[in-house]
Amino acid sequence: MAPTFYHHWPEPVTEKSASMEQSQWWGWKWLSIGLTLLAPALFVALIVFAVRANSKACKEGLLAEQECRNVTRLLELQLAQTRQHLLGAKDEAATCNQTVVNLSASLEMEKAQGLEQLRGREELQREVEKLKKQLQDASEEVERLRTRKPFRLNTKQLTWTLLPRGLRASPHFRRPAPASDLCNLSVPISSLLPPVDGLLFSPAGPTSISDTITALAFLNNKG
Repeated sequence: MAPTFYHHWPEPVTEKSASMEQSQWWGWKWLSIGLTLLAPALFVALIVFAVRANSKACKEGLLAEQECRNVTRLLELQLAQTRQHLLGAKDEAATCNQTVVNLSASLEMEKAQGLEQLRGREELQREVEKLKKQLQDASEEVERLRTRKPFRLNTKQLTWTLLPRGLRASPHFRRPAPASDLCNLSVPISSLLPPVDGLLFSPAGPTSISDTITALAFLNNKG
């Protein structure tokens, strides 16, 4: 198939196309005029801004702003340090509180121990008073026994005869029996304090006169 060629003949210039060209020309003209007026205005504004920026008041304002920023940074740094000190103080306060609690517990423990020791001392004091009372009573009893009327006895003729166990031992105011029949012993006072029946005599050596008199008084009361 053979190609088809289209040919457009140039249209003739009419009045409509001329008016369009004229309007475009006026548009470009007004645009150039506006740009011509706008450029000096922008230049003047830039000059005014530069003058104001380089003025003393503006420089002072910039310096003040810089100082404010520096002060703000310093205050922020001090605030951070203060917070750190506050945290350290809180830790120290917690440690102090724990120490106070421990000291209070130790004080309570020592107080309890002191009270226990005080009760122990009071109990010991009561025991001492009781023992003193017993000692005083014993001393009074001894003094009473000393002040009693003594039992008169010729100690030179006094001897004890050891009778068979179960019989009563009695003093004899005569010459001692032969050694083959009787056993002459000096009886200590400790052997005379049990019951009279079944006395056991201990050969612990000679008995003093006071002990012998006390023993005889005891046997006399028993008899």
